Amino acid sequence: MSITQANRLLSGGNYQATPEQILLLRASLWPGERAIHAWQAWIQQVDFENLDAGSNRLLPLLYRNLSQLGVEHPTIEKLKGIYRHTWSMNQLRVQRLRKVLEKFQEANIPTVLLKGMSLCIADYQDWGVRPMADMDVLVPPELTEKAMMILMQNGWKSTHYNSDKAHEHISLRHASGLRDQDGWSLDLHWRVFQNSFTLCDQKVFWDDSQLVKFMGLKTRILKPIDRFLHVCVHGSCWSPEPPIRWIADALTIYNKQDFFNWLELVKRTNLFSLNLPLLTTLNYLNDNLELSVPRNIFIDINHHSATKKEKFAHYIRTNSSVDVFSKNPLNSILAEFMSLQLMYQSFNSYPGQLSKPKKNLLSFLWTYFRSEFCWKKLIHRINKLFNTILIVFFKICR
Repeated sequence: MSITQANRLLSGGNYQATPEQILLLRASLWPGERAIHAWQAWIQQVDFENLDAGSNRLLPLLYRNLSQLGVEHPTIEKLKGIYRHTWSMNQLRVQRLRKVLEKFQEANIPTVLLKGMSLCIADYQDWGVRPMADMDVLVPPELTEKAMMILMQNGWKSTHYNSDKAHEHISLRHASGLRDQDGWSLDLHWRVFQNSFTLCDQKVFWDDSQLVKFMGLKTRILKPIDRFLHVCVHGSCWSPEPPIRWIADALTIYNKQDFFNWLELVKRTNLFSLNLPLLTTLNYLNDNLELSVPRNIFIDINHHSATKKEKFAHYIRTNSSVDVFSKNPLNSILAEFMSLQLMYQSFNSYPGQLSKPKKNLLSFLWTYFRSEFCWKKLIHRINKLFNTILIVFFKICR
C-alpha cells in the first residue's frame, strides 16, 4: 500500500459532512433566499474544479435548485452539463434495468427497487439529480437462486456467487454484486438490511411495499418510512468516501410527504434494533439541516435502550477499521466474532434450510470453513489487517 492510498483511507468518514459540505447541502435542498446565501458562502470557500467525490455527487441537485431560484453565476453552465450527464447515464441505466425486470417478470419473480432507482421514481422525480454507481433490486429470499440463474444466463457475472454453493452464498450474505459485459453494475438483494436474518423480517417490507410503474413494467418500492430508515441506516456507516448523499436522500424523502408518521418509524426501528443508527442520524439532520423532528420521538427512541452488543455493533459500523484497530486491536477481533455469530443466525434462516432441523454451531462452522466465501473473506481480512497496521504506522509517523 502506498502513502497516497493510506491517506485516502484516512480521509474517509462516517455520516457527518464537513462545514463546506453542509453549506452545499443547504444550497441544494433549502428553498428561497436561505439556499442562495448558502450557495454564495459555499462557492467562495471551495475550489470548484477540485471538489471531493461526495460533493461532486450533489452538484446535479444543486443545479436544479439554483436554476429554479434563478441564480446566475459562471459555474451554472458547468452545473447544467453535470446535470445533463447524470440524466443521460441514468437513462442508459434505466434501459438496462428494464431488461432485467422483464426477465424476472417472465419468471414470476416479484421485485422491489432500492436506493437510487426508487428515490428517483418516488422522491426526486427527476433522473438528472441523483447519480448512481449501480442498480439495486430486492427479490424474495426463496427466489434468490432462481433470480441469480436468470441473471447469469443473460450475461451478468458475479465474482463471488457459485451456483454449486448457492446455499452458502445466500445464507451468509444479504446481497450479491454483478456486472454485465458492458460494465453495468447491479446489486441483487434478498435482505433489505445487512443484519436482517429471518424471512419474517423481509415479509414486513414486502407486505408494506408500494406498487409502481417502471418503464411500462410493474415493480415495487419500499414505502416512504422504510425508504427513510434504509437511507439513514445505510448512511450511518463509515466509508472511505464520506457518504453525505444520504443527507440529501433523507431530506428529500421527508419533504415529499404530506404527513410523516414518526411513530411508525420508531416502531420499525425497534423491530430491527436500529435505534442507534436512527437516533444518530436524526440528531444530525435536526442540528444541521433543520429537520423538524418532534422531541417526543427522541424520547421514544431513547426509551428502548440499546444492548451492549448493539452499541458495539454501532461503534464498529460508524468507525473506520483504522480507528477501531488503533484504539483497541481487540475490538477488531470482537467485530469478526460478532460477524460470525450473525452469519450463524442467517444460516438457519436460509429458505432451503427451513424445512430441515436447525443445525448446531459445529455444523455451521464446518460448512462455513469449507466454503469458498470463507477463504476469500479470510484472505481479504488478512490483507485489510496488514493495510490497517501500515496506515496506523503512517498515522503515528506524521
